[in-house]
Amino acid sequence: MEYSGTVEIAARRATVWALLSDARRLEPCVPGLRNLEEVVVDVEYRGMLTIPLGGREQSLPAIVYWEETRAPVFGQMRIRTALGTTLIDVASSIRLEETETTTGVTWTAKVTLPDASPSLERTVVPLLQPLALRGIDEFFTRVKRMLETA
Repeated sequence: MEYSGTVEIAARRATVWALLSDARRLEPCVPGLRNLEEVVVDVEYRGMLTIPLGGREQSLPAIVYWEETRAPVFGQMRIRTALGTTLIDVASSIRLEETETTTGVTWTAKVTLPDASPSLERTVVPLLQPLALRGIDEFFTRVKRMLETA
């Protein structure tokens, strides 16, 4: 599952970067992410990701870490969690471009199930797709709200 887009935020690039690169400040923007703890300073974090699945909420342990950063222009992050014994890997990137009045955040997210069998993938992907789309939309809505009303 691959997703991408661009979001315009009415804030300076340095301000947008400061939020997007600060896991503690960003935690409330990530739907379902709770109890984030820093494992490696400014690089790796662990927490719980709660997602609605199959009519009930599932709490999944999550590892979040920066693979690369070039402040205040580019960041590449990975999130790993597991649904039962199935690993869920999310590779994402952000690129920030400043205009006179806004910052454009061009983003990508690729969700894979690296150890899933084809039949399990056919079952799980249709469940995860709407969650991913809603999660991405809610994430950027919260980021914009936090930055544009500050």
